[in-house]
Amino acid sequence: YNATTASPTLFNSFNVMSAGYNRGVSVARLPSSTTNTADRILVSSGLDGNSQVETYNGRNSTRDNAFAAYSNSRAQVFSAAIDDDALFNVQGLLGTADGVQRSDSTSGAGKSTLQQSTASYPPLRVAILRN
Repeated sequence: YNATTASPTLFNSFNVMSAGYNRGVSVARLPSSTTNTADRILVSSGLDGNSQVETYNGRNSTRDNAFAAYSNSRAQVFSAAIDDDALFNVQGLLGTADGVQRSDSTSGAGKSTLQQSTASYPPLRVAILRN
């Protein structure tokens, strides 16, 4: 948003996921609580996508991290929890084993299981944890 012109203004444009990806993505802004630290942009595959999650630097649009949240590549991600250091918890539809969803820790803090969601393809949701 440009306060001078009181209108939306494009200030950056970049491609996410693989070259030629055109299925759409879910996008969330991850505000940083650390002074002079760039916000992050969290991207996950859209409908009919997979469990690919990518984080980008909000200042220069470089990719910080990319990983498959679930071993089942068709498991769509719909929520994540982060702190200023890492995205460390994801949950998604179809990423199940025996009716529960996995919670993966990319920081190595561990794994757990979550109750199966009854939601149907919700948009990406983000929980931000402050240290």
